[in-house]
Amino acid sequence: MRSTINILFLLILTSFAKSQVNVELLKVSLDSVLSENNINDPGGSVHIEQGNQIIYSKSFGLADIKTKEKFSEYTVSNIGGISKTFIAYSILILQKQGKLSIEDPISLYFSDFNNKEIASSVKIKNLMMHTSGLIDSPLSKKDSLVSLKISDAQNFESLKHVNKLAFEPGSNFAYSDKAYSGLVLIIEKVSNLKFHEFVKQNILTPSGMSFTKVTENDFPNEKVAHAYLKLKKKYKEYDKGECPKMETISSAGIWTNIVDLRKYMYALKYNLFLDSLNIKLSEQFSSPMQGNYLNSNSHGLCWFANHANNIEYSSNQCAFSSTIIFFPEKDLTIICLSNNHKNYSQIILNQLKYFKIIQ
Repeated sequence: MRSTINILFLLILTSFAKSQVNVELLKVSLDSVLSENNINDPGGSVHIEQGNQIIYSKSFGLADIKTKEKFSEYTVSNIGGISKTFIAYSILILQKQGKLSIEDPISLYFSDFNNKEIASSVKIKNLMMHTSGLIDSPLSKKDSLVSLKISDAQNFESLKHVNKLAFEPGSNFAYSDKAYSGLVLIIEKVSNLKFHEFVKQNILTPSGMSFTKVTENDFPNEKVAHAYLKLKKKYKEYDKGECPKMETISSAGIWTNIVDLRKYMYALKYNLFLDSLNIKLSEQFSSPMQGNYLNSNSHGLCWFANHANNIEYSSNQCAFSSTIIFFPEKDLTIICLSNNHKNYSQIILNQLKYFKIIQ
């Protein structure tokens, strides 16, 4: 009996030692990969943690080329489409408060749809899950110029004038930025608060996210990272003023940093701004859709999920790039931010697989 226990103990000890060696090798390998970025170029920040242990955290490059301010875990950067998770959680908070239901038809909130049948057939949850059948049309050059200053109300307006859905609500998937602008309008209408006020009261403050800012017209315009595209071997700023929809909450509403995104994930894990039932609801996913609008991932009320059973959201907005990936079974979180149009998440995933930290 004692010999069996000793063998089990040695196996556990050996496994633990091996995993620690793999983590150390991962750090060395990631340092090598990320050091390829020039220190005087735009950069980013990468963070990996498992449970309460930080496996890897590193920042590199510049947040602002003009001022030479370095990118750090405190650098406030735009997280693009990940802003939609804040919108979706706001809807779930309002549902918890009894002020709406995700089963409500959007006709309850928009009486000015040209086609009343469309507004009656599309539910709030369809907007959240990108399954409404309301399709975003590609921006023309003229539209792109107009969209430099477009609001969420203006962004959503065109969907009110469609006369036919691309598919039956709930039967397929088509990512819709405009649909999330509609959700912003519903939140403001139901709560009688501007979106930035609602999010601050109901998500940011309970989560302790003191660095996070919410887009409001020209705000924020200072103490944030700038984003850059490399054109003809030179970096050119490409964010507010150069890129469409930087003033819509649905596309670029949230400005935050690694420090606060860690708090955001902690708040979701420990139900700091929403109860556990609604958090679990937010992490349930539809089956992968079939058809012309096929997406390799499935989408729930807040997040995407893929075949690796992880929960994620990845975004490229203008030249900002951002990713959050969470592996529930491993209690492993990856957060990547950059202002150089590069998404580092696949590099991180490949390294984690190579060192057998994930499969």
